[in-house]
Amino acid sequence: MASWRERYDEHLASEKWQRTRAKVIEREHGRCQGCGNRGDDMHHTTYANLGHEFLFELQLLCRRCHDRWHKKKPRDGMRGWNAEEPDTRDAATKEADRQATIKGAQACLDVLGKD
Repeated sequence: MASWRERYDEHLASEKWQRTRAKVIEREHGRCQGCGNRGDDMHHTTYANLGHEFLFELQLLCRRCHDRWHKKKPRDGMRGWNAEEPDTRDAATKEADRQATIKGAQACLDVLGKD
């Protein structure tokens, strides 16, 4: 079975990813969501839906802001960039995060006019 990193790299090389990436760049008018300069990097806020990302799970960043984000010490219990790291959040935090994801997904569906 392929490692997480191999699956991630394969996804980033796919045409589906290129289309998803283009939608986020268009949404953000090519500007970094951190500083407003030209954005080139796509930051995943979660890898839970890798390969089937919601657009709200992706942020366009410039290299400087992306590096800054990943060098920042994660808050206690938050997962780092590696999706294989154990999730140490308590049950209430996990549920709050799950509800926020559901709310964001519902907002996307509402915009699209789907139930």
